[in-house]
Amino acid sequence: MTTTSFTSMWKFPIGIDDLDSRDRLEIALPAGAEILHVAPQGTARHLEFWARVAPGADLERRTLRVAGTGHSLSEDERYIGTSHSGFLVWHLFEVLK
Repeated sequence: MTTTSFTSMWKFPIGIDDLDSRDRLEIALPAGAEILHVAPQGTARHLEFWARVAPGADLERRTLRVAGTGHSLSEDERYIGTSHSGFLVWHLFEVLK
């Protein structure tokens, strides 16, 4: 008998004003969540990202970073996507530990 694991698409908000001094945000996501897309939501100070998740999975802490064009980047950051919001352009990265 084969078991099927179900996944779902979930949306997660990021408030630009909620970032710490290093432009980072700690967030709890279901383990193994795959972040697929980032886009503006509402005002220029808010982004959303969509992730494919296994709804019953345990939560794990992940660190994301939002960088504006021209901001310094680190070798330990994996690019996820870019969002245009009015005249602002934001780039979303996951900080790898």
